[in-house]
Amino acid sequence: MSEATKCNSLTCQLAGVHLPPCPVWKRSGSNGHPDAEFISVVKPDSIDRIVMELKERRDKQDAEHGGPEHDDTHTPGQWVSYIRQFAGRAEYQSQFPDDLSRDRYEDNLFDVAALAVAAIQSSRRKRNQEENYERRN
Repeated sequence: MSEATKCNSLTCQLAGVHLPPCPVWKRSGSNGHPDAEFISVVKPDSIDRIVMELKERRDKQDAEHGGPEHDDTHTPGQWVSYIRQFAGRAEYQSQFPDDLSRDRYEDNLFDVAALAVAAIQSSRRKRNQEENYERRN
């Protein structure tokens, strides 16, 4: 396998997203981001790019808040409340046509999506723990 097609970057870590081999997958090192070349050639509205940005947001949340250990302390109702809070912020920002508001709108939508992913991950971990406990007893 050539260096250009090795899956050694963030794009290859995305769950369920398999991008075709492309020479721009090589680590460029520009701006310290391993996928800088990849990002620069993918359309901003591409699902692959959006999912990659969503994964980056989840990673950022985990780093800021402590990951699964913290996430699993929340109830389903709390997750829904957090999601509503950021959805409300996005709704507010959507009322303004300027670029800064559009950036904030998208930023809040990424928080909504990342929180939804975190809630699903937490729910599945808890369900798995319950199933394992029931099997042992």
